[in-house]
Amino acid sequence: MTEVQFVAELCMALVNGMFDYSAARVDKAYSTRDVEFPERDAVARRLDRVFDSIVSLDASAIKDTIFSRSPVFYSLVLVLDARSRQPAKRTLEQIIWEIDSRFNDSRPASERPEEDVAFVAACTASTQRIRSRRIRADYIASFF
Repeated sequence: MTEVQFVAELCMALVNGMFDYSAARVDKAYSTRDVEFPERDAVARRLDRVFDSIVSLDASAIKDTIFSRSPVFYSLVLVLDARSRQPAKRTLEQIIWEIDSRFNDSRPASERPEEDVAFVAACTASTQRIRSRRIRADYIASFF
């Protein structure tokens, strides 16, 4: 069921933009689009384009990185969707590994770049809040 909710949130974000998660909001989206989902074909094409890029990667680029966590993967999907062209496989893998390396940097926060510290916080606390979602998306997008 978690996967279904995740995909529903992605679809909602593709249609309406990022939002603060709430179960009531997801339930409302289901009830208003239960019978008809007019954006279905457009959303399916967008997700296919992004997922085609992601599945072309070495599996460890997602499985063994911070991107295996659904809030961070969510942000990656939205960032890739916003791009007019998908990055080359090698470029995307390098970006993912670089972000993961920065996330896992063992230096104290006081010795790390401010944007890295903000990204770590956005990945670990209040991950479903719009502020955290925007920080993650902006940080990931800055690597492209």
